[in-house]
Amino acid sequence: MSEVGDQEDAGVDQPDDEQNKPSFPIGKWLAIVVVLVLMGLGAYMLTERVIVPKLTGRGDVGDKMRAMRDNVQEAREEKKKMGKIGPVIPHPIMGITANTAGSRGRRFVTFDLIVETRVEDARDEMITKEYQIRDALITYFGGRSVSELATRQFMTAAKDTVQALINRLLETGNIDTVYFTKFLIQ
Repeated sequence: MSEVGDQEDAGVDQPDDEQNKPSFPIGKWLAIVVVLVLMGLGAYMLTERVIVPKLTGRGDVGDKMRAMRDNVQEAREEKKKMGKIGPVIPHPIMGITANTAGSRGRRFVTFDLIVETRVEDARDEMITKEYQIRDALITYFGGRSVSELATRQFMTAAKDTVQALINRLLETGNIDTVYFTKFLIQ
């Protein structure tokens, strides 16, 4: 009968408890939920503590950069107050004409230039001392021969010399750059 009983038991429906029993235990579901929550928390922390500070400039590096930017801005403000340093201020010096050396008045050079400064007081002083600046330029260029004036090396060196000549005459600031806008040898 045991064989028959076993066969009968196989054909008989099982009780409801065994049929409704989950095939995946609750413990495994709980472990998956905990892992997902921990992964979400980790992603949130990574985003909040690493990614967002780098993008927005917050954090240690961002704070240091902000402090450096503020220091530079404060230094600029101080310079502006002390020497009225601002944006580039161009100042034209037009119509300089000088007889060339060794030409007995038959050859001459004529030129215009623009000088740049960042100090308003220096520009104002250049306007006041324009006659001295013009004299220094005429003397410098008038002491050069036509062959010397015609070289590219002279033009490069002349910018530095003109800058030094003008800066020597100024008391309130310096010029930064010299540009020749016209240079003609006759």
